[in-house]
Amino acid sequence: MLDMAINDKIVTVCNDISSAGNFSSCVIGLAMLKKASDRTAFRERFIREVEAAGLTSAEISKATGVPKPLIDKLRQRRAEATNVDAAIRLARFFGMTVEEMAGTTAGNPEISEILALILRLSPEERALVLAQLEGVAARRRSR
Repeated sequence: MLDMAINDKIVTVCNDISSAGNFSSCVIGLAMLKKASDRTAFRERFIREVEAAGLTSAEISKATGVPKPLIDKLRQRRAEATNVDAAIRLARFFGMTVEEMAGTTAGNPEISEILALILRLSPEERALVLAQLEGVAARRRSR
């Protein structure tokens, strides 16, 4: 039987697993981007990486598929963060994970526990868990 602790740990669902790359990256990204401080840290790290690389928003957009207006908002600090898919794409572009971009890679036991649970699941079990999470999220939205 699947470990139901996943339902208790995750309150948001990744709607597009295939574009995010894989299930575990998506779930970790969701968990990381829930806290405002992590979203701000992600944005600030993104800005530093862009400035260090000397890239334009158009160049980043073309390479990542993330819309240029969203990149512009992040660079101009008009947006605190981005959606999970874009965060994963931007982090990968700079050779990092979302956690690394947010500066929260180490010392987060909840995320480590979620990842450990996910990595033990087969692809079929992951699909079942995703369906369960979608149900939980749908119930929360309908309240």
